[in-house]
Amino acid sequence: MPVKDTRNLFIVGDVHGCYYTFKKLIKEHWDKDNEILIQVGDLINKGPHSGKSLLFARKLSKEYPKFTYFIKGNHEHYLLTNHDKFPANKLYKELKKEDITYEKALKWIRKMPLSWQNDDVLVTHAGIALNTNTPYQESNIRGVLFNRSPLKNVGKVQVIGHSVVKDGKPIYYHKSNSWNIDTGAYLGICLTGIKLSYTGELLKIISLPTSKKDKL
Repeated sequence: MPVKDTRNLFIVGDVHGCYYTFKKLIKEHWDKDNEILIQVGDLINKGPHSGKSLLFARKLSKEYPKFTYFIKGNHEHYLLTNHDKFPANKLYKELKKEDITYEKALKWIRKMPLSWQNDDVLVTHAGIALNTNTPYQESNIRGVLFNRSPLKNVGKVQVIGHSVVKDGKPIYYHKSNSWNIDTGAYLGICLTGIKLSYTGELLKIISLPTSKKDKL
């Protein structure tokens, strides 16, 4: 019987094209030998470096395939469902500059999961809402891609992004046993990562101010 991986978790909030801030957070604070890296989605759009952010995440997933997970957010979903309208957009131009085709990027994004979970922790982009029976239906406005309503207590620690916490501090909601860690990197506030034990206990909060290179 295989040994259960009980590494700690390093869960990173919405990046939104803030590549330099994201890279610094990973390089300086991810313990790749002892932690699973999970990013809650919305790597792209809004900020200035979506292409670089996407390529950096893709590189990490190739180098550490068993220990890196990039969750699909609503902005990745929007790209996949509207990619025929995107050839003139900034992401397309950035990818071309970085010598990767738009098609390869889309192929990688299509493989993004809607969640990561174990017995004690559930990570999605927008969370399991109180009032929906189909949280993983991608078109559901209260599903894990789009929800902004109160979360259900699912018997696990939920970690989400999606809704910006504008004071730059992640919020824990006792009733739903959930963390919101989107601290508005693209708004020039900060990018947050939280470290949890494999069973969901908070170990550390790390918030890096948005790099000047990532400010619009």
